Amino acid sequence: MSLNSLSCSVCGNGLRIFYESELICPSCNGLKIKEKSRVLSELNDSLAEDLRNFKILIANCNYSRTLSVILELRENVAEKLSEMPGDEEASRIWITCLYLLANLPEEPKSIGVVSPNEVLASANQVMEDISAITLCEQDKIVYLENGVKCQTEVQVLYRLPDKVYDKILEELGAKFIADTKHILEEMMKALMIKHFDLVNSEALSRNLRASFPRYLLPYNDVNKIRELVQVAYGISFYVANKLGTNFLSKRGLLQISMQDFLILKAQITKGLSFSAVDMFSPPNLNKEGDNLALHIFVKDRQRNIVYLPYHSLVLLAKICHKYVLDTDEYRKSIGENPEDWIFDLIKGHLETTTPIGGRELHRFKLSGNSGEIDAAGYNDKKIVIVESKFRETLTVSELETELKKFEKTVGNFIKRKERYGFSNSQEVISLFYNPWPPFPTFGKTGITLIPTISTLIWYLQSNFPQENPKFVKTTDPINDFLNNDSTERLYMTDLSNFLDVENEKYRVQDVQIADISDDEVVAYAFSPIGRAFPFTFDIDEDCLKKIELTGVKRGSVIRACTYNLNGNWTLIQLVDFRIIYLEKQLDPDRILTELNPKQYEEFLAHYNTGRGAEELLEIVNINNIDLKKYIRWAENKGYNINIAIGRLMGMDSGPGHKLTQCECGNVLYFPEYIYKKVTKQFGSSLKCKDCDSSLFSKILTSVGEKAAALLTY
Repeated sequence: MSLNSLSCSVCGNGLRIFYESELICPSCNGLKIKEKSRVLSELNDSLAEDLRNFKILIANCNYSRTLSVILELRENVAEKLSEMPGDEEASRIWITCLYLLANLPEEPKSIGVVSPNEVLASANQVMEDISAITLCEQDKIVYLENGVKCQTEVQVLYRLPDKVYDKILEELGAKFIADTKHILEEMMKALMIKHFDLVNSEALSRNLRASFPRYLLPYNDVNKIRELVQVAYGISFYVANKLGTNFLSKRGLLQISMQDFLILKAQITKGLSFSAVDMFSPPNLNKEGDNLALHIFVKDRQRNIVYLPYHSLVLLAKICHKYVLDTDEYRKSIGENPEDWIFDLIKGHLETTTPIGGRELHRFKLSGNSGEIDAAGYNDKKIVIVESKFRETLTVSELETELKKFEKTVGNFIKRKERYGFSNSQEVISLFYNPWPPFPTFGKTGITLIPTISTLIWYLQSNFPQENPKFVKTTDPINDFLNNDSTERLYMTDLSNFLDVENEKYRVQDVQIADISDDEVVAYAFSPIGRAFPFTFDIDEDCLKKIELTGVKRGSVIRACTYNLNGNWTLIQLVDFRIIYLEKQLDPDRILTELNPKQYEEFLAHYNTGRGAEELLEIVNINNIDLKKYIRWAENKGYNINIAIGRLMGMDSGPGHKLTQCECGNVLYFPEYIYKKVTKQFGSSLKCKDCDSSLFSKILTSVGEKAAALLTY
């Protein structure tokens, strides 16, 4: 794309740029842009020099030391990126590590004077050069004469400028209070729970493209990418299982021989394409670094071993998550579901059916094919219309195209609103939801851009509060149920299952108190994903008195009966409660699961959703494994939940094999014939080698040295 193919609407002199957190026209603001040819010439000269320097340094590095340091650094940042997909620094380091590892010499020197940090810094400079050249060629960045590098409007939006965010909040009427903002962000996460994997996948993909704007995947074929994901997860589980208790100390890196790697490859690729494994370690690297992120496996030819990295494999699989979804599931997740969330939020504050005809203002088609409204609501003074474009890969011009369409739809609605029963006196407010707005408002009608669901929640709560919500009083049956209920309540349960109350109006659940005021309580409650999130509960005077009399405070755990005040659980009343623990340290994820041990299996099942959860619970149930006990053992040994699950699922529990659990919680794996021989001679309650130092001797005595040598347990 030529720099002049788009132009400022005011002066007509080229692309707009992001400068000091604002989208501006450089010409209108007196800023001069360097000629593109001069910039590319300078960047290519810089790349040539930096490449020469890099090749000298890497040829004279200590191979073993550099390999060790960079492999560990790569896994550290891969783990961090999996948890924080928007971390630009971690993204840049991960890409640089891949480049460096892919370029280590095939005939390295055993002794070198150059430190790993020097080589890493040099590789980073090369990667910055390559990235800058690519972005400049595509007109996605420009350089000003004063040396400042600026993103242009044709770069995909991936950052929300601070000034834009502040102006959006000003436009909506006020600024967030810090604590309120935190609570609302957590509410947003709870709302989007089903789509965490997709949201994080999109964020990872966008972030890594920003760090290295070349190819991340070798295929366009969706089926091949699904194979890639299957192989990545398969090998990562293998790595976790093999490393066992050494997982943390080894940073998730497994060393295996070339021969074992070939055997593993044959097992993993059964029924799949060999390239799904080979692509992780292609034979040659293009000098410009194309397909760089696929150089995941590292071969140490000096020692004839291959390094298999858990965290980088999982990270790559997460990047590809959207390709695992079928078309309808992806479309709903990225398009229809956000519209549904927004409409549910609006329903909690405004009327949502037209005064004439009673048509629902959700995907509301205007007459005469003049547009469709995603979600809307109204009171006697205002009509709020919201458009959702949740796609995170828009450029400024693409976003403006969508905004113009929305502006036209709003205009058509205003022309026709009387036919739907609205009056001319009702003010129309138009809001546009997109995660990365480059400006706060758009168009003559003043469309306000909304960057987060929590911003919309705050706006609705601030401007359209539910006036005098109809609180309900507790009843003797509710109070009796709370006092006598001995079943565990980690997850919310509809009270209509136990009492004669209206369906989907009352719920019961254990929660941990985070804050108390005169008219509301903030408490952590478990969501279906297996994480505790904060929720705000309104309280009346009776409930406040009970809180004061019973001494409930921050950290207390209560069994709560809550009531759906507005029909969609965005306005909730705490009706009654029973104290479980009066004083507990505020750590809801751990405290709430400890209170509900029998629901721990359900917690883990939600943690690893889908077929994986079914397989996990099948293994647990068939082999009579106490999953909570196993997880506690794993945590004490330094596993995280991912690794513990991977270790357990990596054990073959099919015919001819036996899993048994030690009293400490550890799970042991045996071929069934060995298990039968050992237990026949020494008893059925086998302990692991940590609890019974004579375990190997017992096995040796029962089955002989040859069989014992093949055993892993």
